[in-house]
Amino acid sequence: MKKISFMICALMLAASTALFAQENPFSAGTVEFGIGNLLSYDRIWDDDFTYNNFSIGTFGNGTRPAWEMSIYPCPPVFNVGYFIIDGLAIDLQGGFYRVEEEDSDPGDIWFVAPRLKYYLVLSEALFLDLHAGIQYTNFENESNEYEQLSYLAGAGIGYLLTENFAVCLGLDYALFEDYKKNGDEYKDSGYNLLTASLGFKAFVDFSD
Repeated sequence: MKKISFMICALMLAASTALFAQENPFSAGTVEFGIGNLLSYDRIWDDDFTYNNFSIGTFGNGTRPAWEMSIYPCPPVFNVGYFIIDGLAIDLQGGFYRVEEEDSDPGDIWFVAPRLKYYLVLSEALFLDLHAGIQYTNFENESNEYEQLSYLAGAGIGYLLTENFAVCLGLDYALFEDYKKNGDEYKDSGYNLLTASLGFKAFVDFSD
């Protein structure tokens, strides 16, 4: 997974530099390809506990019970977005992660998150994006299946290394509430997740 992530980064850079330079990479009709959480710090908490995790790619130092992994985001994450008007994009983010922890069955986590994103140009190369959305997360192993919705909001600051390729720092918040275990719904006190991360984005205009 780690090798695949960096291969995707290289392809994004090659695609963005091979195409013609855009005066505004956030213009209507542009497609955004992104990869995030290549380097990330996560803090998850509620009234009863707090966990911290530092990850490089899919390698992290956090330790959590397997069921709590079902509400945890999966580094790295991928997204594709489309600018419907200048500066405003609709976006779909997703990820997959294999969980293997001691004293529990291995399992798989996957998630999808539709989002709305707004870009602000700060300077010739510097930009800010604000985003919000809803995420569906699924965790399944041989014994159980967990499903959960969460509410997302965040901001990122990016720097264009070329006319179409950017490095980005992001700060994201998620609120997780009720969840389902094997089809039965459980009321939860609400988990909070704060993530600081590093990623890359490529902006490609297919209209010309």
